[in-house]
Amino acid sequence: MAPFPCARTGRSTRDATLFTTTFPCHNCCRHIVAAGIRRVVYIEPYPKSWASTLHSDAISVDDPMEGKIPFEAFVGVGPRRFFDLFSLTLSAGYVIERKKDGKLSEWQPINAAPRLQLQPTSYLDHEILALETVKKLRLKSDA
Repeated sequence: MAPFPCARTGRSTRDATLFTTTFPCHNCCRHIVAAGIRRVVYIEPYPKSWASTLHSDAISVDDPMEGKIPFEAFVGVGPRRFFDLFSLTLSAGYVIERKKDGKLSEWQPINAAPRLQLQPTSYLDHEILALETVKKLRLKSDA
C-alpha cells in the first residue's frame, strides 16, 4: 500500500474510505487506524495478514461491528476484469467480431464463447503448486 497522498497535500484522512487492491497487512492496518479511516474496501484477499488478529480491537473483517473500522471485500467488476468485459479487444488478444461485410453480426448462442479466460485454479492452488515445486527442487539438491 502506498502512503496516503491526501496527507501530503494537507487533506484530512479522518472519516475517509480507503479502496485498496489487496487486504492490508498488519503494519498498514496500524496506519489506517491511526489515520482515522472509517472504512476499507479491498479487492483481493490476503489470508496471511495478521491484521484481523493483531487489531481485533479496532477493525472488523467482513462483519460490520459498532465502533470498529469495517474491512469489506469489494463487490463488483474488479479493475483486472474491467478491460476484458468492456472492450472489443480482450487482453487475451482475440478481437470480438461485431460486424461482417459492413453489417452488424447477429448474436447466435451456438457461436457464443466466454469473454473471460477462465482460470482453473485459485491463488491457493498456485501456492500449493509452488510449494510442491520447491519441495521437489530441495529433494534434488539433497540427493
